[in-house]
Formats: sequence, structure tokens, C-alpha cells
Amino acid sequence: MLICLNLPPSEILKPDNVYAAGIIPGPKEPTTLQLNYLLIPLIKELKEQWQGYHFSPTSTVPSGSFICVAILTAIADVVAMRKLP
Repeated sequence: MLICLNLPPSEILKPDNVYAAGIIPGPKEPTTLQLNYLLIPLIKELKEQWQGYHFSPTSTVPSGSFICVAILTAIADVVAMRKLP
């Protein structure tokens, strides 16, 4: 699961703000090779987003906006995730 830590704590885990990057079905855990195939599309997308995006100018931001995306890793179960800041 991916969550945006820039949101207020009351908003972080609302369903509209959580992205399920992937769900791995059980009952066995995947092999390293299988896991790599699941993660490759996500890694490609994140590498693209790290380069940044320029958003078009608006009336409130005449020069437009430039953002980069970064990932903070936290491995936890859902109960533990709810305790993240």
C-alpha cells in the first residue's frame, strides 16, 4: 500500500488517499522471481515520477508547478500502519 505522508493525519488512511500498489494472493508467499515481476511496473512508474512533472500555469500559480515523487518505505501490517504519523 502507498500512502501520502504529506496529508493531515486525519486524512492519510482514508480510502480515497490510499493506493494498493499490489495484492499478493496466498496461501504461499511468492518466490523472489515472481515478486520481481510484480514490482517491475511499479518501479518503472516511480523512476519516471522521480524525474518530476511540470504542471501547467494557472491563475494562482502563473509559472506552473514542478513536483518530484519520492517513496518512504514502511513495512507494517494494517494495524501498525494506522499508527504512522
